[in-house]
Amino acid sequence: MNILSKAMRMLGKYALLSVLLIGMSSTHSSGQPVKRHDGAVIAVAAAAQMGRVRRDTLVVNGTTREFSYYVPSGAQGSALPVVVYLHGHGDNMRHILGRGLIASASSKWMDVAERERFLVFYPLGLNGEGRRAKTGWNDCRGDVKGNPRADDVEFVRRLVDFAAEEARGDRSRVYVTGMSNGGHMAMRVGIEMPQVVAAVAPVAGLLPTSTQCAQPS
Repeated sequence: MNILSKAMRMLGKYALLSVLLIGMSSTHSSGQPVKRHDGAVIAVAAAAQMGRVRRDTLVVNGTTREFSYYVPSGAQGSALPVVVYLHGHGDNMRHILGRGLIASASSKWMDVAERERFLVFYPLGLNGEGRRAKTGWNDCRGDVKGNPRADDVEFVRRLVDFAAEEARGDRSRVYVTGMSNGGHMAMRVGIEMPQVVAAVAPVAGLLPTSTQCAQPS
């Protein structure tokens, strides 16, 4: 009975935590429509930070790629710096934006963006190969079979173009970060796009010894 009562108390704590997280994540919803490049109208979520979260797509080498981005409130006038966050292997957009049962720490970038006045872009990776494939990045590690074979460097390049042309992003202040698989991908972006990004800073994940990336210039 003592073990059972402890288990029940633990379950109660987790249930309360879940309710609190759901309540926090629900503050991101609004309902203002926005038109994306393919003409479809999708819902825009207003983040709790008072800015705006927008979702859009780009067609890269014939494949439709999805991304979301955060625009801080009152973002008018001069161009803003751009931070691109590359998620870890197997993540999804709902979790990345902090709307899942347990919010990802990546969603906190929007709080910082609101305070420091910059844009945050959240691209979504594609499913890799295999029956149990999950979303990820082609980070050019030679010993990983589950990563996709998409041209993710080109996706990030196009994302920077979008940021500059459609969201008043500053091309001279583009920064890329990532977690795990996304951290490896951030390193690849830094190697192959030094003329595009000002700096990269992986949260977790360095350049592996098994890399098939080109040598940095």
